[in-house]
Amino acid sequence: MQDFPEIFNQLFHYLDTHRLPFIKGIGYSQQKEEYYWEGMNRQDTHYILQYTLSGKGFLDVGRKRYCQEQDSFFLVPVPSHHSYYKQSEDEWEFIYIEFSKEIGTFLLNSIEPLVTLPSDNSLKKLLLHFIKRQLSQEDLPIFENAKIAYELVLEVMKCSMDARRRERPEFIEEVYQYLVDDFASDIYLDELAKYFHVSKYKIIREFDRYYGESPMAFLKRYRIFQSLILLRNNPELAINQVAERVGFSTSNYFAKVFKKEMGESPSEYRSSKT
Repeated sequence: MQDFPEIFNQLFHYLDTHRLPFIKGIGYSQQKEEYYWEGMNRQDTHYILQYTLSGKGFLDVGRKRYCQEQDSFFLVPVPSHHSYYKQSEDEWEFIYIEFSKEIGTFLLNSIEPLVTLPSDNSLKKLLLHFIKRQLSQEDLPIFENAKIAYELVLEVMKCSMDARRRERPEFIEEVYQYLVDDFASDIYLDELAKYFHVSKYKIIREFDRYYGESPMAFLKRYRIFQSLILLRNNPELAINQVAERVGFSTSNYFAKVFKKEMGESPSEYRSSKT
């Protein structure tokens, strides 16, 4: 057990979040009694990361049940069809983080419902450090909050990918790396199939199995992610130049995909960041 109060939680409120992904709340709990949360009963849209430090709980996603034990975590959107709860007599000790809905844009790879890590992992160290810090102070400026949110989500993605890498076929790893390295080039499924000597249907099936989306859907979202960096950091680039640099054939198509993904046009996004 950690040397923390039995129950600790803290919420963060800001007049202006600058549309940044940020942490809405944090908490630590030692649950001794029965405990139950239902994902569809919570109406505010956000993401929940919960990390088990000791004890045992359960996570239901759809019709599948997962046992949450020491050094396992989950990250789920709210509202969604999931529930997590404690039934055993053991205490259940965990940390949770509530992220704003904007963090979903940066979750480029699907994350397994439950991920188990080695006991000495960097995600746990980050979470414990954050909790200890907030136990002694209440103030957390929005930009510092967003920086911590980015760091935690990147670590979640890295840990999740490391855990899954042992299971993925080598050629799927190579397809993923090919898409990341050459995202700005013209890439087509037939080209991938020819390059990797595998049918395009197998590429689609296996990529979706291990990454949660088709290779072309991943490529499209990765290009949008790269465009965010250019729009924020390179104001001298016109929208059509940004589109070209991240691999879109026309600025009109880029704008259409961008608005569908981000809920605003590239120009509106750029204006909000300057």
